[in-house]
Amino acid sequence: MSITLFLKVLILSMFLIPTSGLEIHPAIAANAADAEIPRFEESSCMFDLPAGVIEGKDIRCGYLIVPEEYKNPAGPSIRVAIAIIPTYQPNPQPDPVVMLQGGPGGSTIYTYTTQLFTPGANFKSNRDIILLEQRGTLYSQPALTCPEIIEETIRTLNQDLTPEENSQLYEQALLTCHNRLIKEGVNLSAFNSLENAADIESLRTALGYKQINLYGVSYGTLLALHTMQYHPQGIRSVILDAVVPTQINFLLESPRSQQRAFDKLFSSCASVEDCDQYYPDLEKIFQDTIKNLQDKPAEITITDFDNGNTYPAKLNGDSFRSAVFQMMYITEIIPLLPKVIYEASDGEFGFLQRILSLLTIDRTMSYGMYYSVLCAEDADFSAGDIQVGGLTPASAETEKEGILSFLRTCQQWDVALLSEANDQPVKSSIPTLILNGDFDPITPPAFGQAAAETLKNSYTIIFPTGGHGAAFTSDCANNIMQEFLEDPSKKPDTSCIAEKTSPEFMTPSNTIFLPVIGKLMNLGSKEIAAFLIFTAAALFISIAPIIWFVIWLVRKVTKKLVMPRVWFAVSLRWAVVFNAFLSVLFLGLLTFISFRLALKNELIILYGLPASNKVLFLLPWGMLILTGLMLGGTIFTWVRGYWSIWNRVYFSFVTLAACINIFILGTWGMISAIFQ
Repeated sequence: MSITLFLKVLILSMFLIPTSGLEIHPAIAANAADAEIPRFEESSCMFDLPAGVIEGKDIRCGYLIVPEEYKNPAGPSIRVAIAIIPTYQPNPQPDPVVMLQGGPGGSTIYTYTTQLFTPGANFKSNRDIILLEQRGTLYSQPALTCPEIIEETIRTLNQDLTPEENSQLYEQALLTCHNRLIKEGVNLSAFNSLENAADIESLRTALGYKQINLYGVSYGTLLALHTMQYHPQGIRSVILDAVVPTQINFLLESPRSQQRAFDKLFSSCASVEDCDQYYPDLEKIFQDTIKNLQDKPAEITITDFDNGNTYPAKLNGDSFRSAVFQMMYITEIIPLLPKVIYEASDGEFGFLQRILSLLTIDRTMSYGMYYSVLCAEDADFSAGDIQVGGLTPASAETEKEGILSFLRTCQQWDVALLSEANDQPVKSSIPTLILNGDFDPITPPAFGQAAAETLKNSYTIIFPTGGHGAAFTSDCANNIMQEFLEDPSKKPDTSCIAEKTSPEFMTPSNTIFLPVIGKLMNLGSKEIAAFLIFTAAALFISIAPIIWFVIWLVRKVTKKLVMPRVWFAVSLRWAVVFNAFLSVLFLGLLTFISFRLALKNELIILYGLPASNKVLFLLPWGMLILTGLMLGGTIFTWVRGYWSIWNRVYFSFVTLAACINIFILGTWGMISAIFQ
């Protein structure tokens, strides 16, 4: 999986992400009298399988046919996409793990087929894993996607809009999407958390499971809590990851949650000597950058990774603050943030552009589902309930406008509100594992603790360096979840958490900064061209010793061996041999280390390599010295007329190839890397 794809998958469980997507399928009119509903219909997989995954062996797919509204079982039905990943562990358990993605509106299938089949993925459950593509999301039918949002976003990328102007255009695009969905016959009120929870129970009965285990992240935790409330009979255990409690309206809390996360980032950097040394006064730099960008927006480029198109865009202070906030969702990015903020203060936006591209143009999430769910769930407040105390005036204005925009949209979306009973804390004795990240900018640990108060058999765990969602971020988190699934009656061993109490912020002390490696891993055209030239030149140099050996062998056999006229001729050829050896060795080791980091999804690869690899960059210095000897020798042979013309010409080309490689390594910063 490419680093870009990995970043995209990490982002998919976030709240408030611009998304859009595929063609809307009309609701399928089916009658319960025609066939049993709910039922499961196996089908070919409705998505592109990850590389190496075999349908029918590694995964099987189908649709869960359920009523559009459970109160009207004889009415229209909809199709909820299902993907089943069988376990290959010995002695499989009969109760599967059902995965519930966030958003709401995120694609469970897209996210978890990518994560679970990533090379090096370490979630070895001895249970089948079922990916439930919630009603209204990407692969289910109908899918409540809103391409209108993407179109409007692309159209206005290069405009410096105020929060009010941005809201107006955004709301208009949403209204256009709403009207289209209504015209296509979609009953938006049928896409809420209670109908969604009923689908989970339908899944269990249709597939014949006595019990299931639920894993939910972000909105998926709210959905899991509703399922625990209304359909507890078939649930063996629950994992709530980045919790949204029923009794807390996360929208009203979001300004304070954001500010808490920012404060956590700044204080953590200041408390780590290495981070404070290289990125002092981080909060001031951050606020100054926001102000400077608000006064004079930066010109950046947004890339549509689905088709390769690029668009000029303006990055103002509001957009910059929002981008850093959204990056804090991702545990793997948090250690990079001080570097990202300092780069932005210097006018460098390379990494930020990549993240903004993924945030801005994402066709995997269903925005219609987002508003149908949240307007029914959390639109029961007024403007007077919005609290933005503690934020800077500019941030407070932006956050308040965002929440007011949500209220205005919900008035237009016009779905039935859930009853106040659904805002009460869920009481349950089902064994529940509650996971929280201390850096989570939208569902802080206090949310998990609030949910735990009425969950009798719950275990609350806080990951001190975690963002929004713990699953698949580390072996530690995966092992905790696996242990809980094996025995939900006791709290799993959490000793691995103590090994890392604060993020290891990326600094010159622990990182060799070589941005070219990230560009190579993401197939940058200029970098790939240079890499191919380097490889070809290294191979050309390597062939020279083979040719010389063959010529020597032929002459020896034919007894026409001619000894070099001067001793340095042999020395020059040995310089070529060692240069070839170092070139191939360096190329091989650099490729191996880079791909190993990429397969482990280590985002440091976007900036360079861990400092532990610094010894590797002694090799380019050896190549530089040997190339200098070859260049001096080449000049000397031409001046003194040594060797035949053919030999001198050939050796000159070999030397030229070596010089080209040194030039490439120099422009890549790999010769000076040893001094970082």
